[in-house]
Amino acid sequence: MGRTLTWRAREKDVFDRESGKNFKGKVLILDDCYRSIQDQAMKNNVKVKQAEIPDTLAVIGNQSFYHCTGLKNINLGEVAQIRKEAFSGCIRLKEAVFSDKLEILGKSSFAQCKRLEKVELESGRLRKLEAGTFQECESMEKICLPEGMEIIEDRAFYRCVNLKKVVFPAQGLKKIGREAFYWTGMDKVEFPDSLEEIGDSAFLKSKTLEKARIPSSVKKIGKWAFHGCGRLKVLEILGEPEEIGEWIVNKSTTIRCRKGGSVEKYALDSGFAVEYL
Repeated sequence: MGRTLTWRAREKDVFDRESGKNFKGKVLILDDCYRSIQDQAMKNNVKVKQAEIPDTLAVIGNQSFYHCTGLKNINLGEVAQIRKEAFSGCIRLKEAVFSDKLEILGKSSFAQCKRLEKVELESGRLRKLEAGTFQECESMEKICLPEGMEIIEDRAFYRCVNLKKVVFPAQGLKKIGREAFYWTGMDKVEFPDSLEEIGDSAFLKSKTLEKARIPSSVKKIGKWAFHGCGRLKVLEILGEPEEIGEWIVNKSTTIRCRKGGSVEKYALDSGFAVEYL
């Protein structure tokens, strides 16, 4: 059994880098005097296996647990902000259950957590997923995105190859960024009627995708958005987007759209088969 060490605040209410460097145990338990964990506090600590965070703690700083490759369990208490690369490279972390107070998930905050299976996001305060948030989380199979989320930024779920089901918020989501769902395992996607933009290569190489229906609210479909989705036989486009990029689907995919509209012209000019709504 590893030692269990409880640290007292050294610098006001911050668990700082010096405290992190001095920590030699396997289980980190923080007292309720703490309000934040400093940037890089536990960075590259390969011995820590578990971290217990009090409900008083609101901020987990940049790269605070970066490449803590032994970390298996962490409770996230009432944390409101998890900043850039906070848990990136924690390859043994299996679960992340977030507080309903969560407001910020920083860029690549859980990137390359290859064994991360369970993710619970319920916070209505979270307005966007930053770039690369869950990039290359290869074991994730399902995620429900909370109501109130407006933006999924670039590569948020890039190469989450076993991600089979994504539940989008019923309303409010406006943008899906570049390569956001590149090479995922979904068989269908159901977008909310609020969606306005699907970025370049957003679903590129999602080889199991069979069904996609783009609502009339969408104004832009980026290039290669659904290219490489070999099982996608029909892409339904209900509206008339202002911008459609090149090669949004494979040649084997039929575009289903309104007769006489700009989507029909795009499809015919690009050499795609067309069906009508």
